[in-house]
Amino acid sequence: MRSSVFLFIRQAMLYFLIGGFLCSSSAFTNEIIQSESEISIVELSKFREGMGQVRDINDHAQVVGFIFSSDKNFRSFLCDQDSVREIIDPEKRNAKAYAINNAGDVTGSMFDRSGRKAYLWSADKGMVEIGSLGGESCALSVNDHGRAVGYSYVKSNQFYHGFFWDGEQMTDLGTLGGRHSTANDISNNGRVVGQAMKSDNQRRAFTWSAEQGMTELASPPNTTTSGALSVNDLDQTVGFAVNQFGSVRAYLWQDAETVDLGALGGETSMAVSINNSGLVVGYSRTSDDRQHAFLWENGRMIDLNDLLPTDSGWELTEARSINDTHRIVGLGTYNDVETSFVLDISSMLTAKH
Repeated sequence: MRSSVFLFIRQAMLYFLIGGFLCSSSAFTNEIIQSESEISIVELSKFREGMGQVRDINDHAQVVGFIFSSDKNFRSFLCDQDSVREIIDPEKRNAKAYAINNAGDVTGSMFDRSGRKAYLWSADKGMVEIGSLGGESCALSVNDHGRAVGYSYVKSNQFYHGFFWDGEQMTDLGTLGGRHSTANDISNNGRVVGQAMKSDNQRRAFTWSAEQGMTELASPPNTTTSGALSVNDLDQTVGFAVNQFGSVRAYLWQDAETVDLGALGGETSMAVSINNSGLVVGYSRTSDDRQHAFLWENGRMIDLNDLLPTDSGWELTEARSINDTHRIVGLGTYNDVETSFVLDISSMLTAKH
């Protein structure tokens, strides 16, 4: 049965509750919105501080991100239902957490005296450097098998290349004939996606596997640039493409086809994350030229702000990640203060089937 999330939302009666929800830690200010579908939104108040950014959420509702602290350094945090933990190494500084897998492993970058280094953090081993291709490095994603991807400086050509780290060594993914590339995400099947430069200096979305190497993803018609940002375990890939007029649009690659995901009334959109149910989140310009977070499902895009009461105090501006339990993390404002959120739409999606 084709889902009808939009009809269900219109029928729901929403109201506010204030109270404890996820944890007693100061990381969370607990604003809960419920309806017949039990939609809820929770503020991650830890990330209010100094240009805070929430980046990823796993299926256990563990959230990672970073803030710019009063000591002029970036500091990374892992928040779950019971605690807030700083991801730190006493010898390192400016740590940024970008991704978390279902084992609780976190990837990102930090600085030491020799520059920026990619790391893998775990509760039992702490922060471990995973190496480089000869210079600085940054890890952007990690799958449930502990395999990581990102980018690293290559001394031989003085540009950055995407890498795959298998738990022991780092592999240079190369390019599409140009000078640089970036690996943005990896699925549990080992499929890597990202963006690479071609010999004509165009930047295009790619997919990579150990068996097939790097392959350019099909370019949407009349586009000059594309990039892949997220891939699920069904090899469905999302990202963006730029048309000949310079407008950025959200795209889905699946079954050798490219799908324009549309926009929220404006001209531009960006697809940032896709889960294993094929739900896509990102952000788009609206008809009144504001940036709003979106959910895309089965050919239709919805403004996440339409899930909330008009007097909620929230404006959700960017969705960063959606997990397989249908929780979304992203950025927005609450009562005109920039902050981060977790939006739980799981009960809504269950109820409509």
